[in-house]
Parts: sequence; C-alpha cells; structure tokens
Amino acid sequence: MQRLALVVIGLLTICVTSIDLAQGTDEKSFVNLGPQITSSTIQGCAFTTMPNGASVVCVVMRGQPAKLVVFDLKSGEMLHRLPLEGAEGGWNACTSSDGSVYVGTDSNGHLYRWIPGESVAHDLGQPLPEQKWVWDVCAGNNGEIFGGTYPGANVFRYHPKTGFTDVGHGTVAKGENYVRAVAFDPASGNVYAGVGSHAHLIEIDPKTGEKRDILPAEYHDKEFVYGLDVLGNQLYAMLSHGQTSLVMNLRKDHAVRAVLPSVTGQQIMTRDAKTGCIYYSAGPSVMRFDPSKPKDPPVEAFPAASVIGFTWEGNSLVAMNSNGAVTRFDTATGKSETTKFKLPKEPTPINQIELGPDGKIWVGGYLSGGAAAFDPKTNSTEQFGNISQPEDICSVGNTLYFGVYPGARLVLYDTTKPWEPKQNNPRQFGDLGPENQSRPMAMLGVDELKKVYIGTVPEYGSLGGVLATYSIEQDKLVTHHDVVHDQSIVSLVYANGLVVGATSISGGLGIEASQKEAKLFLWDPVKEEKVFDATAVDAATAITGLFIGPDKNVWGLANGTLFIFDVTQRKVIEQHELFKGEYHKEHIWRDAQFVVHPSGQMYGSASNEFFRLDPKTKRLTTLKKEVGLCAMDRDGKLYFRDRTNLWQYTP
Repeated sequence: MQRLALVVIGLLTICVTSIDLAQGTDEKSFVNLGPQITSSTIQGCAFTTMPNGASVVCVVMRGQPAKLVVFDLKSGEMLHRLPLEGAEGGWNACTSSDGSVYVGTDSNGHLYRWIPGESVAHDLGQPLPEQKWVWDVCAGNNGEIFGGTYPGANVFRYHPKTGFTDVGHGTVAKGENYVRAVAFDPASGNVYAGVGSHAHLIEIDPKTGEKRDILPAEYHDKEFVYGLDVLGNQLYAMLSHGQTSLVMNLRKDHAVRAVLPSVTGQQIMTRDAKTGCIYYSAGPSVMRFDPSKPKDPPVEAFPAASVIGFTWEGNSLVAMNSNGAVTRFDTATGKSETTKFKLPKEPTPINQIELGPDGKIWVGGYLSGGAAAFDPKTNSTEQFGNISQPEDICSVGNTLYFGVYPGARLVLYDTTKPWEPKQNNPRQFGDLGPENQSRPMAMLGVDELKKVYIGTVPEYGSLGGVLATYSIEQDKLVTHHDVVHDQSIVSLVYANGLVVGATSISGGLGIEASQKEAKLFLWDPVKEEKVFDATAVDAATAITGLFIGPDKNVWGLANGTLFIFDVTQRKVIEQHELFKGEYHKEHIWRDAQFVVHPSGQMYGSASNEFFRLDPKTKRLTTLKKEVGLCAMDRDGKLYFRDRTNLWQYTP
C-alpha cells in the first residue's frame, strides 16, 4: 500500500475556536434567506372514518416537521394539518382495526398515532433502540400494528395497551439493514418482512419469534423485497430492480403462481371483496389481476398515475395519488372520474449549493427534488421542478450539470435559455444506473477540456463507484470502473493538467466496507487512466472537499484532518487536525466544502459547522453550528444551509 510522504514532520494539532454570535460575531453579517424550494410531497397514505361517520384520507407530507394532513374524502376539505414533531417524513401509514392511523417516520424513527376526532398526532416514541427509520407499517388484529426498521432490520409490534415488542428478536436477516416492507396474514397470524439491500422475504411467527426465509432461490440476486401485501390467500412480494411482484400462495408451501409486471411505487394494492380481483398501481394506470386465473396477464382497469393508496366506497374503488388527485372507479360501469385536492406546501431540505455561470446561487432539494436559483443582485429566488434529488452540481461555460439520485442520472441545463423540460432544457445526458450506480456525489466541470467528470456512489448493498467522463463536444459519456477498488468517488478537482480524485470506503447503504482507508488519486485526462493513488491521511475513511488552495496546491479534509497535497511532487506537504475525536461512525459520502475568499481567508463547512480558516496559521474559527454546505458568489458573499433555509454571510 503506497502512502504519501509528509514533507512537514509530524501532525500539527489545531484547536477549534468556536465563536457564539452573542459573543462578538456581527449578527448583521448573517441573513436568513429562508426556504428556497417548497413542495407538496406526500408518501404515506391511509383511510379511516371520523366519529360523525365521514370518510377521510390521511396523507403524510414531508416537511420541517412532517405533517399528517387529513382531508374529507368527499369534499376535499382539509380538516387537519397535524405536525409530527421531530420527523421529516414517513414512507407509509396504516389504519388499525380500531380506526387509528399510524405513521412510521424516516428521520427520527418514531411511531405516531392519530385517533379520529382528536386534533393532535401522538408521538409514541422510538419502537426499538437505535432504529432511525420506520420504513413500513401494517395493521394486525385487535388494534395492533407491525413495523419494519433501519438500520437494524427489525420488526416490531405495537399495541396501545402493551406498547412495543421486538417480534423479530433482533435482525431478521443476518448482515442486512433494511426491513423495507411488512405485511400481516390474519389467517395464520404470521408477519412477513421484505428485506434489503440483498433481497430476503422473512416469515415471522410474532408469538415465538421463529423466522424463515421463503424467497425462492432464483430471486436472491435482487436488491430489495420493496413491497408486501397479503390479499386473500396470496402474498404479493414486489422486487427491485425490475418492479415485478411475485404472487405466492400462502396455503400451498409459498409456491409462486404468477409474476405481475410493471408494479410501481411501494406496491399499492387492494382486493375487491366481491370478485377477488386485485387492483394495483402500474405507472400511469391501475391494473386488474384475477388470482383465480394466474396464467392470464393483468389488464388495465383505469388511468391513474402515482397512486399511493386505495379504499372502497361500495362498488367504487377510490385511488389517491401523490399529487393530491382522487380518482373514483366504478367497477360495475367501468367509468372513472378524478378530482384534485389542494395540497399545502412545505419547505424542502437543501441538498447542494453551487455558484452557477449566471452568477446565481443554485440549490438542489433533498428527496423531494427540485432546484432553485437565488439571485444576489435582486435578492429573489426562482424555483424549478422536474428534477430529482441533485447530489452535486457543476458548470462548464453557460451550462449547469446536475448529478441526480436515484439511478445516478445526469442532467444538463443551458442557463441562457428558459427552464422548459418540454423544450429539452433541462435534458438528461447520461444514466449510470445500468452501471449499478446510485449517487453522483462528485461533479467536476473543466472548461479548458470541455469535459465533465462524475464520481459516484454505487447502488444499495454494493461497493465500488465509477469515474465517468462526459465529452461536451462529442456528447459522449465514458465510464471507468474500479478506479479505486471497492471505494466510492466523492470529490474531484482539476490541477496541473490532472483530475485529482478522492474516495470514501463507504459504498451504497446496506453493506460493510471492504477497504480500510480512503485514497487520493490522479487521473490523466489525455490517457484516460489512473496514474497514481495513495493514502493521504492514515486511517481516514473518507476524503472530501477537495479544492485549489491559495498556494495552488490541492487541499482537502480527511476525517477531520486538513491536508495539503502537492500534485507535482505527489506528496502531502502538510497535515492539520481541525476536528478531534471519533469522526462519523457511519458512512461518509459528503462532508467538507471550502472556498477561497478574495480577502485571502478561506471559508467552509464540515462536521455541521460553518467556519473561517486562516490559510497561514490554519486556525479555524467556527461562525455557526448545525449548518452545512458552502458556496460563494461573485461579490464574495458566502452561502450555507440549516437544512431548509439558505443563509448568506458577508465577511
């Protein structure tokens, strides 16, 4: 293993100097510009009945905090907008046999209960210790519900009288982190858990904790069992990728009787109690499948895209979609009609900040996606849609390049023209999903080469990112695998005619790292090959925030240690410990971002702090805590975010 020689002997330890705003930092230097992106992103959905008999639909809306929004199903009137304090969103909701609505959340891993007629959602707390996400919930018998968690891949039971129980007795599949889906069979009392990042389908007896994997061997190469439903005597198990659902007979040794194509979302299904037919969401349509005729393919029932929940009103099937549209389908006549509910908007967390070629500060939205541009000249923001979660942003000439999750898709936007997706601006110029990649965490535009370089994190349960090169003149994307074995490429910079890259040992979620130390590497853009790699800081698991320092060398941060790398000598010439202690116990894809200010000072963010760094003394002064990201406009004003708000700092 090659290691970089240090010209400066030893490690210079620098004490972090924290400055509270009330102790001298000019508060007028900081301006909260507020949320830049808002959205009406609903995920979980459940139906129940009010004490007066009115039918309502309850949707979980992402926000700070998340909200449980209750609508009258007939009129569309919003009855409640209940905060789920401490949570940012929830992927699913269910209605228990007593009519209560339960929501499991994805930021704090809590379970919430709303009792119809009340005006508050009760926070029931964390179902099991150290579980940060409750991915899915389903109803059992007699008021009980079940849920699946991350990162322990646990299954819990909750009952209002007895509280929480770990019915899976710990991890339900060894080595896995996700129980992404749960379903309950009222006939047997068994609970089913869909597991990833390596697919398992676990049958659990909640009374004894006995478990067994019933997923047929030929499907073990799949990533997730992403959705589960027990409908009649059948278990429907959605697999990703491929978006197919296995139809398994629960009464005959779990044999697969059919495979449903084109299942979308979280597998939204329902059963017609009169006919036994199954209705499920598939892209722009709701499909109908007759399980009594498993060899017959599903047929389209009615158009309805992005369905997140079903309920029944007599012969009518009611579908709620993610945009607030409610479609009623009369199974007797085959006719359908759609009405639109008015959804409130919530702030979207900021996932990336970048100075654009138009002089504006561009931000990308987390999970809900979207983009926005803040104009420092007018102090106004313009918001844009039709783009998923941008992981990183760069530019060449007048064009912005976005690396987008999921599926490591690559999107460009010509800033001299209107944002108009119908006119192919923005447009997708690449897709690294087929290369088993998930997140383009490092985007580097090099004007003199007219190229964009992309470093990625792989898909869930996988190790090994790629370095992709996009030739703007040729409109051609070339992918290079195994640049650094089993490591993700998370930072890129251009120096001395070479692309300098940095890695993280972390791969996609749901797999342990195989390597011990992150690497710094050099890429020759002419030969299109790696010409050097080495460990920059001993035992560092991730190197982030590469940038060209005031001395024209490459600077970066590795697990809290600032290093300076001389590209010509191929040596680390300085190291300075900026952040002490154990540095991030979990995976690291993004941490530090730096800019060099016209004043000669450097500013940046790392370890949830915004700071100033003296390039001579390497003394770090904390300016604000619990914030992240960093960019600078053409006038030297700095920008960072506190989750949903964009902040401006004038030195």
